[in-house]
Amino acid sequence: MKKKFLFLLSFLLLFTSVYASERKKMTLVINNIVFEKDFVVKNDRIHIPLRLVSENLGADVVWKGDTRQVEIINKGKKIVFYIDSKEYRIDDMVFTIDSPTFILNDTAYVPARALANAMDAKLEWNEKEFYCSINNGYERDATREPDPLMDGKDLALINKIRRVTDLGDYLRDGVMRVEEVQDGKVYELFLKDYEKKNLSMRFIFDKNNNLKFYKFDYFPNEKYPFLEKHLSEGESRKVAREFMNLVGNKKRFLKDKELSKDQRDYLPDAGTYVFYTKSGEVTVDASGGFVYAYSKN
Repeated sequence: MKKKFLFLLSFLLLFTSVYASERKKMTLVINNIVFEKDFVVKNDRIHIPLRLVSENLGADVVWKGDTRQVEIINKGKKIVFYIDSKEYRIDDMVFTIDSPTFILNDTAYVPARALANAMDAKLEWNEKEFYCSINNGYERDATREPDPLMDGKDLALINKIRRVTDLGDYLRDGVMRVEEVQDGKVYELFLKDYEKKNLSMRFIFDKNNNLKFYKFDYFPNEKYPFLEKHLSEGESRKVAREFMNLVGNKKRFLKDKELSKDQRDYLPDAGTYVFYTKSGEVTVDASGGFVYAYSKN
């Protein structure tokens, strides 16, 4: 009995070692999104994670545990891969591949070429660099709706800025979207069914919830005329200081002799004033009476 156990243990260790050696890291690029993922070489074929690739190509993926099959809905087509089978189906047509789909560590793997063909995607494979690119032109929306728990600090500041900027409350019914980026978050407030370039606000926060950049894009027209305040330089400076106090930058504005050459030579658009501090700058629309741009150095 002991000999049988030792033989079985040795066999399992050998099998695990051989199988693990077939797994390698590769750079997997799906529609220009980069992943560092395992791929598996089996039957001289490259196998890639089925769900990860399919969903990033824009498809919906459903696992059917009772029949051990993975169902993919892609642009109205139904694609089915069967676990431990060399067959897969697209709608009513059955195709054969030379290496079966299989599960490893709760992840279904499928031959790369078969999945790309089924998804009408272009496949590029560089064996020397362990680089695989799959592209079908699908672009995933990286934005989400604001979350009061995750974004509360940012949203509180955004609401304060809107009170000194969107004086006509034009974006009252605006749609807010958030995008997680490497260095923080990007918020965009815009009107649905209206061009963003004509009316939208963009806020960029760093990881510490500090506002790094703000821009109010607007284009006056009959529906959105904007206020006609015609602020003087002194009044514009007051508006700019109020804005700087909101974003936590209370340093005084630089005097003319403290400006850099680029700052001295910069000519703002007619009807606007730019005010500089050591850590940021504010642009005020004197004809509208509000801040429309801010950037932190």
